[in-house]
Amino acid sequence: MFILLTSSSTSSPVCLISLYTYEYGWHFCLSFTCLPFVCSFFSSFIMAISFQAYPITANTVAHVYWEKEHEMQSFSCPDPVPLPPRFTLLKERLASGNEAAITSAWQRLLRKLEKEIDYISFMGSKVVPTIDFSNITNSQQSQDFLAQLRRSGVAIIRNVVPKETATSWRQEAGEYLSQNPSTRAVPTRDPQLYELYWSPAQIKARAHPNVIAAQKFAMGIWESKDPNAKVSTNFPITYADRVRVRTITTTTYGGDENRLSPSAHVDNGSVERWEPDGYGRAGTYKDIFFGRWEDYDPWESSSRVQATSDLYQGTGSCSIFRMFQGLLAISPPSSDSDLDSESDSLQVCPMPQLATAYFLLRPFFSPSPSASPVSSSSNLAHSEQDQRDPSSTSSITFAGEEEDSPWLFNHPHNSLLHGALPSYAQDINPTLHPHLQLDRSLVTIPRLEPGDYVIWHPDLIHVVDGPWERRKRHQQQQQYQQTHQNQQHHQQHHQQKNNIITRSNNPLDPIPNTNPKTSQTLSLYLPCCPLTQTNALYLSRQRKAFLLGRPGPDFGGGGQALFHQGHKNYGTCGCGYGGLRSMGNGLGLYGHLRNISGTSGCGSGGGSGTGDESGHTGRAGVQDVNDAGGDDGLRTMGLLPWDEEEARTEAEREVLAMANGILFPDLFGYGRI
Repeated sequence: MFILLTSSSTSSPVCLISLYTYEYGWHFCLSFTCLPFVCSFFSSFIMAISFQAYPITANTVAHVYWEKEHEMQSFSCPDPVPLPPRFTLLKERLASGNEAAITSAWQRLLRKLEKEIDYISFMGSKVVPTIDFSNITNSQQSQDFLAQLRRSGVAIIRNVVPKETATSWRQEAGEYLSQNPSTRAVPTRDPQLYELYWSPAQIKARAHPNVIAAQKFAMGIWESKDPNAKVSTNFPITYADRVRVRTITTTTYGGDENRLSPSAHVDNGSVERWEPDGYGRAGTYKDIFFGRWEDYDPWESSSRVQATSDLYQGTGSCSIFRMFQGLLAISPPSSDSDLDSESDSLQVCPMPQLATAYFLLRPFFSPSPSASPVSSSSNLAHSEQDQRDPSSTSSITFAGEEEDSPWLFNHPHNSLLHGALPSYAQDINPTLHPHLQLDRSLVTIPRLEPGDYVIWHPDLIHVVDGPWERRKRHQQQQQYQQTHQNQQHHQQHHQQKNNIITRSNNPLDPIPNTNPKTSQTLSLYLPCCPLTQTNALYLSRQRKAFLLGRPGPDFGGGGQALFHQGHKNYGTCGCGYGGLRSMGNGLGLYGHLRNISGTSGCGSGGGSGTGDESGHTGRAGVQDVNDAGGDDGLRTMGLLPWDEEEARTEAEREVLAMANGILFPDLFGYGRI
């Protein structure tokens, strides 16, 4: 049975719902014919009829509240959370016929993990490669850098933006916040994100020629097995994300040990990595599920172009293909050595191949009840055994699996996808993923200076300002205190004589400071995004949001109204499809969307909603994009067509033609979208 849904504003088809029967009951499938106009109502409807309530423990509530407010959408829960029965069937289909191969792969993987974690623990922050921006055109240095990046999945490009320029952006961001005190910061009690998307500093950073060049350089590490894949790394697009703020106080050594913190996680979906309609559409992880994780290439792009990473459209989820997540530092590090020694306290697990294979295969195995599990939770084995059919055997031994192994292949399967829940990021924690040894495999990136650009693979496990480094710092402080106890004893009479408390220059000195100092750093989220069909469709909606001063589609905005025929500014302000014909230069009729005060004039006054900047004073407009990045800057924002003559291959030319048709349909004869 088929149901065709149309848009009330355009009368054009929006989606096709297909209802069909399967051996276990009725199922449905959605086929979207006009992605930009899909209503969020349908995603809510799908969620309501597809999922049962999850059993949430008391340990989960605080973390869920923090993550929801923080908009990071990870779901930190130390216990396995059972999903609906359809996920049991999903796991059975993935493993069917491959049980022996998966079991053998699991054993090989655990041995390889142990060796790699030993290496990471020994190297520490040195495992994160760095290169100066001026050297990315140096053949030998760039090749060495990219080889290290391929292994670690994380890197730093130094001095992408001159330090003076970056610090001036920090000043501009502060002024913009002062002019608009209503800007939302989350979480409210300990802000770590500002809901800003279109501040002058962000616009200048995204359009800066060096940033675009650095993104092209980094994305060059990706390769496609399919020479005709519709993806181009030579023409980046902008993904408008928020501003990160981090407050450091000398008395807390990087933060209160008792405050809630984001957990280790992987962005870009969770359950989608196992689902056939998610990453399964493109076969992204098929080698892993076939028991050939050694053949899995995390840098293969054609297997991700058709993947869907946000089947459940959770707030803050990313619906486009990001080749890298990234942060650009714009604040100078503290001059006080007592403050945090790492300016952004980003921890990463630098194993893009091994760690991904591990958390994807983990749901197929459980610790044996008769063996001592690696996990710190003694109830883990029993929790997972409870999810099986009590009348069935709890496990079965396949070729390649040792009979006395502490971890056994699940047979029959359960519905657990450890750390994965619909609409949330993939949670990674020591209880559910013990072999990752997060206390050893998570390393802190080297110190960032203003203008430095840190990037990491979209599947990389990471913690932004998380508890891991603070935990290690606390342990180091205790060791330091014990080691220097005698020295402190000898210095005690000098302190008593002067009736003051002195501090050494060692940042690990545990003596409390009677004159606490606070340092606040800002950094900009700047992911690296290639040009694809999905990304071009997103860019068309984000462009509308930019002109309206609203958040991008993934953050609750979209700005569709400005391009609707009934909107009062349709066509007349250069935004309608007819108006686009009049573009004679970089700005065309977009130019007058920026009024004298510097605020885009097509917003709706004060505006409302999370992250709405339509009424913000000093909000950047199209002219700012042009001033900061010229034609290339305008193209990354979807404000100027790409020149198809610049394509290096026929496949790339087709990508540019496709993107131009989506963003400028009248100019390129594609008709209305």
